[in-house]
Amino acid sequence: MKHLLFLIILLTSCNSKIKEENNDDCINSETVTIKYSKLNFNDDNEYKKSIKENIIIAKIDSVSLNQIKHYTNPKQSIFEYYNTETLDEVEIWSDKMFGRCCTEADLLYSELLDFDISTNIKNDNYPDSNLSDKTYGTAYVFKENDNVEITLRLLRNSDNHVYYTNKSVDDVLKTKDTILKPFRLSLVNGYVKSEDVFYKNGRVKEMKILLNNKYKNTIMLQDIPLIQEFNVNFPFFKNDIIKLVPISYYEGSKYNDVCISEIQSSLAHITYPNLNKRYVIRELQNSNL
Repeated sequence: MKHLLFLIILLTSCNSKIKEENNDDCINSETVTIKYSKLNFNDDNEYKKSIKENIIIAKIDSVSLNQIKHYTNPKQSIFEYYNTETLDEVEIWSDKMFGRCCTEADLLYSELLDFDISTNIKNDNYPDSNLSDKTYGTAYVFKENDNVEITLRLLRNSDNHVYYTNKSVDDVLKTKDTILKPFRLSLVNGYVKSEDVFYKNGRVKEMKILLNNKYKNTIMLQDIPLIQEFNVNFPFFKNDIIKLVPISYYEGSKYNDVCISEIQSSLAHITYPNLNKRYVIRELQNSNL
């Protein structure tokens, strides 16, 4: 009888532990557990509102997260990974976010394309160049009432493009070449220099997506330091202008600043597949377009 009672208690304990693990706010990705995977809605009504208004909820970018931890020792938190770049920025490089880093083997045409990212509100101490400086430890900072617009265009004056093709972007791409379909983007919300700094400063909650000044969708970003991504169902061409317009925020515990650490600058992982079939680097090098 005692043995039976012990077995029942043991099974109950195991079931409870399994439930607890399944409900944990984390994602298990190979060798590391990274916290903060759930979207922090304040209540159920907010979630129902997002469904009713067809708001696109950003999801965790597992590809970029796997890339930044690929060559380094397992860490306990995402902030420890980000801080690794102060010692060796290549060790946690993300090809998806920033483009290929250390090899030119089998280079695809899409790997020569980047976003040109700018804003209408300048900050000398935390400039908009921090959005595309290919480091996690810096951030672009603005105030909630600044009416910020973050503009993304195709980078035209690309030295990288000229180096590998002997031609400018405009010499190669046609006006109606589909570059993205759908439009895709990854970013790091908040100031991820440390966990303390992340929560003391504000983060973007919702932002409108405009294509050539026409509203397309509203994106709900998660209140997490992990890299997150979203897709919006429209094509992107070389003359298009995308605007990200923040409209609501997760409040910081101490400061009224709003921060974004990084926005994806490389198009290599997200371009429309036909682009690499149409344009081959070696052929471009030898052609007289």
